Amino acid sequence: MNVLINKDDKILLNHDKSFFADASYHIDMNICPNLTCNCGDVEIFIKKGDTFESADIEYSFGANVLNKSIAKIREQNNLSDARKIETIDFYSTNLTGEDWNILRDVYYWEKFLLIEEAEISKVEFDFSREHYEDDTLMFTYNDIFPGSVFLVSYQNKKYIFFDHYCKSVKCDCNDMYFEIYEVDLDRKGEDLFIGKYFYNYETQKNKSEGQKILIEDLIQKLKDRYVEIDVLLTLRNLKVRTIYGNAKIKFLKQDIFWERQLFKVGRNEPCPCGSRKKYKRCCMKKEMV
Repeated sequence: MNVLINKDDKILLNHDKSFFADASYHIDMNICPNLTCNCGDVEIFIKKGDTFESADIEYSFGANVLNKSIAKIREQNNLSDARKIETIDFYSTNLTGEDWNILRDVYYWEKFLLIEEAEISKVEFDFSREHYEDDTLMFTYNDIFPGSVFLVSYQNKKYIFFDHYCKSVKCDCNDMYFEIYEVDLDRKGEDLFIGKYFYNYETQKNKSEGQKILIEDLIQKLKDRYVEIDVLLTLRNLKVRTIYGNAKIKFLKQDIFWERQLFKVGRNEPCPCGSRKKYKRCCMKKEMV
């Protein structure tokens, strides 16, 4: 029997479990605040009260929702040592695979909101030399922000979408594509590849490769859950281009070969960093500084 119940996107502890029979308990969660981290570490707060909003925190403990592991009760909790041991033993023993899936879904949703609402001007990412030397290669958003994934449920299964974008600051295309996988909820093997969905988020033109009928249903589910999906894809592509543009300038300044290429560029020629500005108004200024 599951320990957790997901009711209207709020997580409750199961009344049928004797450990919780005397009151209503709700779960809240704090996630790792690092935007580029997908460690799975969380702090779980057990709140006691009739409603989630009015409930008070009774105790909290650390957990990792990806490794399915429970840490010790936080020292600040007012529980006896015996009760702490009993509590940790209960969660470690009784949380089912479905319970962990519920916690993992909450973790990814909270991580998604954290990343999409964050200011990314200070985010740094080291792209491979292959990407720096070929602006036409598309790049996966989740390589920068592994915690920000698109997840949908369909026919009692979970599906994950990895979105790929043009990263070139010289390009103004709106083309992207999803790689879609059925999630291995038991974590016993690899996720099952379903196919690719190519999409233009301005014109809505699309085509799919793989299990086309299933992909069509999954895309509709994706649009139902993420209502302003085209706006979201636009912003995610802008983030990729911004982070890549900043990273490439840094790469060009640090790499000896590219620095030599920069010094050969004429003042009035286009800057090789891809900014569309003249060299004298772009990287030449930065080199002089």
